[in-house]
Amino acid sequence: MSTKVNQGTQKSEPKSNYFSVAQSWCDAALLASESGKQNWRHLCLYALLPLIIVLTGSLFWLLSKPRFIPMIIHHYANGRVFVSPIIKQQEPILQAQMESELVRYVINRESYHASTYQQQYQLIHLLSDESVAQQYRHEQNSSSKGALVNILGRHDQRRVEIISIIFLRGGGHSKRRPKASYVAQVDFLIRDYDAQGALLGKKVLTTLIAWHYRAMPNNPAQLWNNWDGFTVINYQLQQRRTKHRSHSDEYAI
Repeated sequence: MSTKVNQGTQKSEPKSNYFSVAQSWCDAALLASESGKQNWRHLCLYALLPLIIVLTGSLFWLLSKPRFIPMIIHHYANGRVFVSPIIKQQEPILQAQMESELVRYVINRESYHASTYQQQYQLIHLLSDESVAQQYRHEQNSSSKGALVNILGRHDQRRVEIISIIFLRGGGHSKRRPKASYVAQVDFLIRDYDAQGALLGKKVLTTLIAWHYRAMPNNPAQLWNNWDGFTVINYQLQQRRTKHRSHSDEYAI
């Protein structure tokens, strides 16, 4: 009997070894698979870590650098008001917009009051290119007899009234074009007053103005005063010989 039992035991041993080997092989394969997954996770983490650091640093840098977006407030006669951002390459140039900018430039350049002279002086430099700004500095230099500060002093003042604006090139409604220049003739009346408000004299002048639109300033203070990059590139002043007449469409100052 014992012999038969031993033979049966010997025959059953190969089957138990087979299942034991299969189980160990399955455990090894599972361990290798899990180990491979862990290795890939660590590799991806190490590869993404520099990118995460760069993106985090970029986010903090952007948060510390506020972006200034100039806006246009549109007012209509029916009371409708809406705000739109300025996109320089797409904004159309309206004739009324150009007239407003020319009026602003001429008034600030040709009028005078001791209390506002410094602000006007800085604004003309901002709205002019280097050659026109240099011409203006030479005209208003304290050593020049024609400087307004020498003519009118600290108590007299000069007021400007725009008579007419005639566009010689680039008037009307058009899309803004890079490096395109515009030319207009501006007729205006100047009146000088003393400290008591008495009229000292008046005369009519004409100026030819050429301008273009450069890139908008990056400085917020300059952007506030020149949101569309209006820049005078030529300014020629002469006195008119015709007498001043009233115009129904003149600009009130």
